[in-house]
Amino acid sequence: MSKDSKGLQIRVIKPCIPKYCICPSCGLKQWFKKENEHWKIVKDFHLDKPILLKVLTASAKCLNPHCKVKVFPYR
Repeated sequence: MSKDSKGLQIRVIKPCIPKYCICPSCGLKQWFKKENEHWKIVKDFHLDKPILLKVLTASAKCLNPHCKVKVFPYR
């Protein structure tokens, strides 16, 4: 955790990427194939001290060629 010049607390959240995932559309358990990732910034000023969260989110690629969903968010 760090602070910026305005005293805002900054927390970085980067989840562990699993070895396997399950496609929510076809249900195939497969190796996690990362398609893309991006950072989301969430601000919360309703706490005692304002906090800025930087959260890394990733999307997985379904390896089933017959699946309707090609990319899905990892949760």
